[in-house]
Amino acid sequence: MHANNEVGTIQPIAEIAAVARERGVLFHTDAAQSVGKIPTDVDALGVDLLSVAGHKLYAPKGVGALFIRRGTTIEPLVHGAGHEQGHRAGTESVLLAVALGACKGHAPDRHREGPRYPRPLPGGAGVHVPRPAHTQRPSDGATAQHAQREFRRPRRSRGPGGRTMASRVHRLRVPCRVRRVSPVLAAMGVPQREGRQGLRTGAQGMRRRPIRVYGLTGSVSYYGGMARRIPPERFGQLVEVATKTFIGRGYRLTQMADVADALSIAKGTLYGYVESKEALFDAAVRYADGHLAEPDAAQLPLRTPTQGETVAYVRERLAAEAADMVLVRIVSGSLVIRNAAEELTTVLSDLYRRVARNRLALKLVDRCAADYPELAAIWFAEGRWAQHQLLMELIKARAKQRRVRRVDHPDVVARTLLETIAFWAMHRHFDPSPQAVDDETAEGAVIDLLVNGLLEES
Repeated sequence: MHANNEVGTIQPIAEIAAVARERGVLFHTDAAQSVGKIPTDVDALGVDLLSVAGHKLYAPKGVGALFIRRGTTIEPLVHGAGHEQGHRAGTESVLLAVALGACKGHAPDRHREGPRYPRPLPGGAGVHVPRPAHTQRPSDGATAQHAQREFRRPRRSRGPGGRTMASRVHRLRVPCRVRRVSPVLAAMGVPQREGRQGLRTGAQGMRRRPIRVYGLTGSVSYYGGMARRIPPERFGQLVEVATKTFIGRGYRLTQMADVADALSIAKGTLYGYVESKEALFDAAVRYADGHLAEPDAAQLPLRTPTQGETVAYVRERLAAEAADMVLVRIVSGSLVIRNAAEELTTVLSDLYRRVARNRLALKLVDRCAADYPELAAIWFAEGRWAQHQLLMELIKARAKQRRVRRVDHPDVVARTLLETIAFWAMHRHFDPSPQAVDDETAEGAVIDLLVNGLLEES
């Protein structure tokens, strides 16, 4: 690779080619990122083969060029006819070839002007380009047009991560993208913390259409005084829409673009609220039911949870609900209710209300568990089946005491009670053809049916 596609480093191709030539080894270089940006002379480089990507020169995608030094023999890419001087069978696209040639004509003008490095983002984006960090200046051996940023926050600062900066740069109509950690930065030994704050942007322009952003090859610093334009009510809307989307599509199939489309906002805007899909799911689990106060603008975007953090929160929430659950207290003997009908009513009503007030988080977990193995393990082991086991023990004990009717399969009865409660307290709210009944009426009717179905006939 002549010039690295992320950090712009120009490799010593001529020196490497000389070593290869001394040992009789053919040498190829990928010059996709250098042709048209810096002088690229095959004789000066001493390479045997050099490839060019047309779309890097503003030609249409799907066209490129391969330089083959006279006397170099290579195996044809496609066998058959003799097109491309026998190197690739198939009729050539004249349109693409002409387009590539036309774009190539602009290249000499661009690198003769010298590197245009660096210029501020327009429109007061709050982005400053100081001394480069893991990237290189053109004078240090890097292409001016490359724009892999290392985004650094000052110490003790709560500035945004790479995805937040991406959303701001998107609003300026500058193409950019953010990844977890760039393999290039990882190979360079950049720490994970800094690598995750990387922001890669593309900022190039032809000479006849100058742009102010060009060749950003340094680090990006965030200034805490930057104004945030985040409507205070939108976080709640985001959580609501994200919850519906995750429930409807499942964790694996849900994409950030699905949520953005449902909100009628740009996908990049989402990254002003959450750093990633993982952070969005975590926010939905935490905030959908309204038990926690929404974060204020200064806390946004919500960071990507660490491994196991969302699962730990679900475990803590389940444990908190179980701590004072009536069913747990009765089975453990810490609560005694002598009247059978009252006991059953108290137990089942408590279960119903707990499911109802946590129905969004429970539905999220239940729906996405299949795509989220760690979540499935805790949900089924410590959630549903734990309650099933306790309820089965209660039914068996009360049947033995003749306080409820004897049943041949207490496990089936316990599952039926739980599933009936789960449907009316939770699942019916997501039914595509729901029955119009208020929560109080539904709870009363369901509990009455279940209790009377278990009591001994008088």
